Amino acid sequence: MNRSRRSFCELAGRGLLAAAAAGVGPARAAEVPKLGSVTWQLGWLETVEYAGSYVADANGYYRAQGIDVTIAPGGPSVAVPPLVVAGRALIGNSTISAVAQARTSGAPLKIVATGWQRNPEVFISLASKPIAKPADLIGKRLGIPSDDLVDALGFLHVNNIRDDQVHVVPVQYDPTPLVAGEIDAFFGISTNEPIKLALHGVATHQLAIENFGVPGLFQPYFVREDALTDPATRARLKAFLRAERLGWREALRDPDLGVRLTLQTYGAALGLDPKGQQLESRATNAMFTSTDTQAHGLLWMPAAKIAGTIAALHRAGIAMRANDLFDTSLLAELNAEKASR
Repeated sequence: MNRSRRSFCELAGRGLLAAAAAGVGPARAAEVPKLGSVTWQLGWLETVEYAGSYVADANGYYRAQGIDVTIAPGGPSVAVPPLVVAGRALIGNSTISAVAQARTSGAPLKIVATGWQRNPEVFISLASKPIAKPADLIGKRLGIPSDDLVDALGFLHVNNIRDDQVHVVPVQYDPTPLVAGEIDAFFGISTNEPIKLALHGVATHQLAIENFGVPGLFQPYFVREDALTDPATRARLKAFLRAERLGWREALRDPDLGVRLTLQTYGAALGLDPKGQQLESRATNAMFTSTDTQAHGLLWMPAAKIAGTIAALHRAGIAMRANDLFDTSLLAELNAEKASR
């Protein structure tokens, strides 16, 4: 379903407000060029972690930029990099390691922005049997989803733990095996599984990998490389990122707005827990801001964190240069436009 078309019709009365917020005054709203359509392929289901996109859609920020955006849900069975490579999505979301792996296999992909300024990945253990430091993982049964193996094993290597010193147990994106005692730790993200477990009365301990040698960025926006060299496509990408920044600015200002849009519209069919989405919204929003975003705007990718991410990929066995994987030119141009006003 094309959510932009539906949402725009439903919220037409907010059009002038959206245009003004996007830098297009009421008198100029009709002059916005029609840049075409954009498919935004999410890496996961339509939960509150994409609240800024929902706000950008529902408030008409995409439309005010001249683009018609389709928000396509992802999930555990959706591999996003191939969809972007095949042209089925203009811009996609996945893990940075997944994009890097695709790049090393010949996929011409580039990361052009990142939402989260911190790495949320954690080894989750029960509070009654906490795993407090990397060395505590030795000899343990570690539940790791297949898509997260690169990140998890890379963390072990950074901390001088060999693969044969742990027992990797394949799991889905569900921490139930931890509660059942089938594993000693579950590899997840701090904004999700610990919250779900807490709501079910399960106290946990989190071993944050960013505290032990794996800092970096998360939630990348990535595109096919030739999208950056084609003028028309590049214009659509800039319009999309400009609207995303506006949507996330509003979502950060009003976390409950993102929760309402998730529960009532975008993720309405998922049967999401309202309390869980409310807690996840606030945890997600805390990942979006930093001193770097205060200086350079939301979705920014600071050179130091790019370097840290590249170093972590190297230690995980994925060797590439920063310029092979990251391109900051779109964000830099957006910042230059803002500075010139």
